[in-house]
Amino acid sequence: MDVGYIDFNDGKQYVYVLQDGKRIFLRNVAFIVNPACTKLLVVHNVGTSLGRGWEPPKGLCEWADFDGAVQNGKVTLQTYNACLRAAMVREVVEEAKILPNELRNVHMLPYAYYGVCDVQNNNYMYQFWTATITERTMQKAQQRQRELHTNPDWIDMVPSEIKETDGVDWWDASTMHLTHGPAEKMTRAYLKLVNKHSDNV
Repeated sequence: MDVGYIDFNDGKQYVYVLQDGKRIFLRNVAFIVNPACTKLLVVHNVGTSLGRGWEPPKGLCEWADFDGAVQNGKVTLQTYNACLRAAMVREVVEEAKILPNELRNVHMLPYAYYGVCDVQNNNYMYQFWTATITERTMQKAQQRQRELHTNPDWIDMVPSEIKETDGVDWWDASTMHLTHGPAEKMTRAYLKLVNKHSDNV
């Protein structure tokens, strides 16, 4: 599998794979549920009202997630999957404030969402993942978010990706509107994938 990266204006190096001569930038989306699989975790984007801006943790794969595993621009499928997983876990830590050892039953799902990105003649894909957390872990994640965003010294010190979200909770479709676009579409697709009703999304 051919992989590479491009330097972006935000200082990050984002990873792509080559398919049919086109770059497909790699992204992940994590659908995290409670042990009974009756609740879905969402995070809240900074700068939006509490009733809007909710979405599952998601983000782009960075070269740091792959660096050291790539040999002459290529990776094996096993290595590719491991690097994708590492990138997904990093995003969950950054956005949901859930630590790696708090995630249970982490699985890559046989589904991805494709779209056209704003880099000319290139696409992106979101690989779907699922995992479970306990109610206690949710409470810890919420406490971490509160501590971060109520402490002006901390919020000024942490990198921008750590403070992109200011809330984490179990999704309530009646009061917590999903971000329009890929986040909403992917959530609908996930709910259908696991044979759940998505009419109230």
